[in-house]
Amino acid sequence: MIAALALLLVLAAAEPTGTLTFACEGTVARSKPSPGNTYPEFGKQEPVSMTIVLNFTTGKVEIAGFSAVAPIDIIFSTETSVSLGNYDGNGNPTGGFAAMLNRLTGEMEANDTVIDANGLYSTTHYSLKCKPT
Repeated sequence: MIAALALLLVLAAAEPTGTLTFACEGTVARSKPSPGNTYPEFGKQEPVSMTIVLNFTTGKVEIAGFSAVAPIDIIFSTETSVSLGNYDGNGNPTGGFAAMLNRLTGEMEANDTVIDANGLYSTTHYSLKCKPT
């Protein structure tokens, strides 16, 4: 019992608080264009940069200029990684977002999926290198 309480105290102490802001640069590639969008060739990588704010107090993530299913949640975090995501699972899903940020290397892989009314989807893949600001 005492060991379990000690473990809980260690885990609680390791949980970050406040906010962390990252400047990220890398590439974005879309799997296929969605109707009405003017995406470049699917699969073609393009440069991208974005600012990501992790708010550990609210458990939410802000990505400036990003159009993923909102809000994006902090799913879990450790000293070495942060898992981000959201899924619009209201019975008629319109998409989802999933990402993993390596806090040691700054590498982040993310996928943003959009599902249209016909069930067709497009996925946008981000491969980023992030630095705390």
